[in-house]
Amino acid sequence: MTLQAEGSDELDTIAADLPETYATRWNAARKAAVVRAVQNGVITQRKALTTYRLSRSELASWQASFAKRGVGGLTAKRLSGQRETTS
Repeated sequence: MTLQAEGSDELDTIAADLPETYATRWNAARKAAVVRAVQNGVITQRKALTTYRLSRSELASWQASFAKRGVGGLTAKRLSGQRETTS
């Protein structure tokens, strides 16, 4: 599902939500911002891959998860076999 931005104000908002650099902790909101920006033509896929040092498969995975479940689909999942640690 591709969402099309209707006005320049919406595009400005999408652009403002983008992380500044690849040196960030990726959370669901930041991943969604990159996906939305690519979907709406705010940045190209190539620019997203190079700016954020993503692989094509990583970005494709984010796009698929976002299309299927929205921002909630982009949350980190605990890998099977990992245990919660308490301090």
